[in-house]
Amino acid sequence: MEMMASRFQVVVTAMRKKPYDYLDQRKMDFDSDFDEFKRAIQELHVSCYAGTLYAVRQNIKTNNDEPIKVIRQFVVYYT
Repeated sequence: MEMMASRFQVVVTAMRKKPYDYLDQRKMDFDSDFDEFKRAIQELHVSCYAGTLYAVRQNIKTNNDEPIKVIRQFVVYYT
């Protein structure tokens, strides 16, 4: 999780460091940079979700008594 947090900080810092003139509508730099920012955040979200599912699968493999409880928690949380 710390790796995800550091990757998030890198993405946010990179976006904050770029200078933009919001009143100059001829420059489209912000639009493309913001699209890249959203894509990077989406990738982080997907990798975080995948990591969570992997951890749940590992938990299910090692603990055969509670797999239904874990699945129900995810169904309730994500629906």
